[in-house]
Amino acid sequence: LDNATIPVSDGRAARPETEREEVDRLGSPSFESVGKLFSTPNVEQVIPPPEEEETPILAGPWATGVAIKGNYSSRPALILPARRDKAGMLAGAQDDASASDKENELWREALVLVVDGLELTYSNCKQIVAAVAPAEVRAEGRRNAALGDFRNRVIQQIIYATDGWKPDRIEPLLTTLQTDERLRQQLGLLERSAREAEGLQAEIRRLQEAELKKPKGSNAREETSEQIKEAFYRTRSLDIRIRACLDAARDLPETLDAYDKLGEAWDSVNPFKIFR
Repeated sequence: LDNATIPVSDGRAARPETEREEVDRLGSPSFESVGKLFSTPNVEQVIPPPEEEETPILAGPWATGVAIKGNYSSRPALILPARRDKAGMLAGAQDDASASDKENELWREALVLVVDGLELTYSNCKQIVAAVAPAEVRAEGRRNAALGDFRNRVIQQIIYATDGWKPDRIEPLLTTLQTDERLRQQLGLLERSAREAEGLQAEIRRLQEAELKKPKGSNAREETSEQIKEAFYRTRSLDIRIRACLDAARDLPETLDAYDKLGEAWDSVNPFKIFR
């Protein structure tokens, strides 16, 4: 994430699945396809262009803005045991009565070597543990500079698309999209739509400035005005996609959980289960 920037989209957007692609995916109507209809949620398919089919930038809990600082450095596993001196560690050592004098001598030499090495090991562990907290601070700073900025940009586009939703209403839905792996496609669509909307908004501002410089009533000014309208209508379609992604975050997890429970219930009474 060092010095990383997330660019505005070049204008390509995800497209709805065509009827032909749906047939290719599901096959021709049959008794089996009717069975699938009752066994899986009827969720609209959205296919991104192959070159944009990638892991969403904001996927995962760490991209939600949750604190990194203190998350690892406060764990009990990083609490070092009390430091003991060499004499204290050797105080309870005794010879093994069942071993020979030579064997006991070798064990004593080996024990001394181990104890001598523990001093250096303890010092190294202390340095490593002390380095965790500063590393958390640096990681959080890098995360906020790149992912945090992009997340805020996505939230801003959601505000535009929803005609002014407050961030506290958006945050839970966006966090669900980021953390529920079943909604990766919707999160990717949201990110691409937000980036494309940014690009169109910049294009609208550029065209508006160009329009003002052209003579009133001229063909050139009328053409620019039409380009502005076209870009504006494209932002409206992106608003619909963005709102659809939020609807998915609100409704799909509960729906998918219900289908999973229904499948488990049917599976529990399936008389042919023992033959699997």
